[in-house]
This record gives sequence, C-alpha cells and structure tokens, in this order.
Amino acid sequence: MKNILFILIALCTLQYSYGQKLDNKTKNKIRVKYITAKDFYTNKEYYKVLTKIGEIEGLSNGVKSANVQNLKVKTYVDLEEFITAQEELDILQEMNLSSKIIEEMAKYTVTIEDNIEIERQEAAVLKWEEEKRVRAEEAAEKERLRVDEEKRLADEKREIRRSKFDYVGEFHFGLAIVRVKGKSRNIFGYVNEDYEIVIPLQYESAGKFSKSGFAYISKDVGPRIIDGEFHLPKPKKGLIDRTGKVIVPMLYDKIGMHKGNFHVVKDGLIGIYTDKGIKLMDAICDSFYESSITKNGTEYFILAKEGKQILIHKVVGNSGSIISQGNSGFIYDDIKPLKSKNKTFGFRVKYGALYGILDQNGEEVLNCLYNKITMQDDDSEQTYFYRVESTFGDQTLYNSNHELVSGEKNGVPYEYNHILWTQNEYTGIVILYAGKSKYECSFRGTQFNLDDCESKDLTKEEKKQAKKNGWIKKSWWTTF
Repeated sequence: MKNILFILIALCTLQYSYGQKLDNKTKNKIRVKYITAKDFYTNKEYYKVLTKIGEIEGLSNGVKSANVQNLKVKTYVDLEEFITAQEELDILQEMNLSSKIIEEMAKYTVTIEDNIEIERQEAAVLKWEEEKRVRAEEAAEKERLRVDEEKRLADEKREIRRSKFDYVGEFHFGLAIVRVKGKSRNIFGYVNEDYEIVIPLQYESAGKFSKSGFAYISKDVGPRIIDGEFHLPKPKKGLIDRTGKVIVPMLYDKIGMHKGNFHVVKDGLIGIYTDKGIKLMDAICDSFYESSITKNGTEYFILAKEGKQILIHKVVGNSGSIISQGNSGFIYDDIKPLKSKNKTFGFRVKYGALYGILDQNGEEVLNCLYNKITMQDDDSEQTYFYRVESTFGDQTLYNSNHELVSGEKNGVPYEYNHILWTQNEYTGIVILYAGKSKYECSFRGTQFNLDDCESKDLTKEEKKQAKKNGWIKKSWWTTF
C-alpha cells in the first residue's frame, strides 16, 4: 500500500513537472515509461532502467523530473558507476526535491562518497592504460609505415640493380647467375637476393650452385694452331664455392665429384682435388682404380700412368701428400689393398715379378722381394694374417699389424715350405710341413700332433681325428 502511494505521489509530481510544457499524450507516455522503469529497477534490470530513462528524456525535450533523475542516480549507484552517479546527483541537487527523495539521497550519497575515490583511481589507471595502448598503436603504425617505406626504397634499389644485368637466373641457395653483354664477349657472375654482386662478373660461363655448395665456371682459352690447323677449343672448366673461392682452377675439360673429392680431366688425363681446393694429383694419370678408407680413417687413392701405379693419401688437415712416390713417381706395377671386414690395413704392391707390403699409411713394411703374398681372414678372433713366400719357397705369417708371428707367439719359421690353415668359431690351427714331415704347432694355446702324411691337405682320417679332439668344429680347411 505504501509503494502504491509513493508511485501515485511520483506520478503527480511528474504531472506537475511536465504540466506546463508537454501535451497530455506525451505526459501519458512518460508516465507509462516511468512505471516500466520502476519495475525494471525492482527486478535489478538496471540497463533496461537506463534505456527507459533515456526514452523519457527524449520525450521531455530537456525538461528534468526529480523522480526520474533520482531513479537514474540510484541505478548508477547499484551499477557501482559512482563517478557517473555523482555527476547525476549534482544535477538532482539543483532541483526541487520531495522529502522522500531527500531521504533516499541521504542513503546513497554515503555510498557514493565511500566509493567514488576508488573508482576515480581505477578510472585513472584505465585511462593511463588506454593512453598507453593508443601510444603503442601509434608507434606500431609509425614503425609499419617506416618499414614499408624502407621496403619500397629497397625494392626500388633492387630493381635498379637488377636492371643493370641482361640476364638473371633463378636463385639457388641464395645466389643467382647474372650476365652482362660486352662488345666482344659476355661475362657472368653471381648476385644475392638483393641483386648485390657477391661474386664478380668475370667468367665466360657459369652454372648454378648445387646442394654441395659448388658451381661450375669456365673461361675461353682462345684459338690454337695444332699441326698447322686452326682450332677453337672448348672453354676450360673450374669450380668455385659460394664465397667465390676457386676450388678447382679453370684448366680442365671435365670435372666430376666422387666421394667428396673432385676428379678432373685435362687432355684425357685424370687428376684429383679435395673439396677444400687442395690438389692431390695433377691431371697426369691415365687410369683411376680405387678410392677408399684405411683402418685408421685415412682416405686413399690408387691411380696409374703408363702402366705404373701410385698410392696417394689424403691426410688430416686436407693437405695432400703423395706417400708412395719414388724417384720416378709411378713405380709399382700393381697396388692391391689388404682388406678385412671392408677395412684396409695395408697394401700389397708389385714391382716387376716380385711383391712387397705397405702399411695403411703407405710406408714400406716389406720390400718387393717375394714371390707370393696372400691373405687369410680369421673371422672368429678378428685377427688378420697374410702369408709371404720367398724366392726360395720359404713361408711365414704376418698379422694385421705387419708383425712377424714367431716363437711362443704361435710362430711359423721360414724353414717350412707349406702352411695349412684352418679356422673355426672356437680355435684356430696351423699345420706346418717340410717335405713329407709334419711338425706339431702350438697355436692359441692348442697343442696337437697328428700322424705323418705325404700331402699338405689332411686326409679324411686326420680330419676325423682332429674333429674328435675338438680342434675342428663347423670348420673349413684350405691351403694358401
């Protein structure tokens, strides 16, 4: 009943406030909207309250009602927008107020005063953050414009630089071939992606850079008179890296890559360069036989010239060193690597009809004085042996360290003219012969003594006896 009475009083006050300036239709619309706004306020639908108040103020042509203004202040207080509430309260305080409004004002004024400073501080922080955001956006926009301008100027400069070339190739690994036409010849070089010259234009032709980091270049060697006839040779090729460093000079007809090194050909002869530009062998060889790795990791090459072979090692530090070169350079008739488990631990060399041994570094272990050198691989112990037979028919064994195996170390002295070898997964056996006599041998701690036999191959009975004694298991037998 009390609330109904208050609404009636408020409506009468609204009638008085708007009575002089508004027609009845407008007044009634205002009354309806005010009642609706009050209902929204009761239901705590505060934004709907403010919407209705806005509609009322639109209809009133600027005429203020104390009741409407009071409702507006209370709504902002409940929304905890205390700064706005204080601004609206200042307007309300200049109006003719009823005692009821005064009583309500006394309550929410305390709330406004208690909270407005906190909100002002928060508003100041929000304002500072907003100003900071705006400044950051302005700075970012300014930087974007600067970058765009720099890019525009850079693009203009790139196009100016690009226009100086008659030809620009595709980019490969950051570099492209460029060409400038001259009166007598064209010249080629390389540019980066900004069309800046990084390798000067100085070549008659140039190729794109490969994944390995090298490119072919060439120069014109000019016309020649050969046997009284005019010849125009093909340009000589070379190689450069991405810095422009010459890896292989422009002297060769062909260049090919093999296992990280370059094989060059000049007038049909072969040479070798490393990928660092070190010349291991000039183009004087007519054959290339092999390249591989020794047991200690050193790379080697076997080449030949006029039927004589040479061994070259590519030593640490990428500095080439010719190991087996004698007074005449190419001195061997044949060079064969001694390998076990695909590892080279030495080389068998032939000079004339005789054989010798080089270690894996190319140093002579045995001079070329022997009729025959053969190799045996003992897989079970990973110990490798080769047999040497002298011109007198004497035989002996060496291990993979090129040490003579002798004495209590399972020695095989020279006086034996036959050696029979076996291996198995448990032990190894060496049987020695001198004519028809057979000698016992201690080999890896195994002692054995078999009956005499006339052949260097064991008889079936001897094999049976050896197997019974445990000397042969899953074995094979052979002579050198």
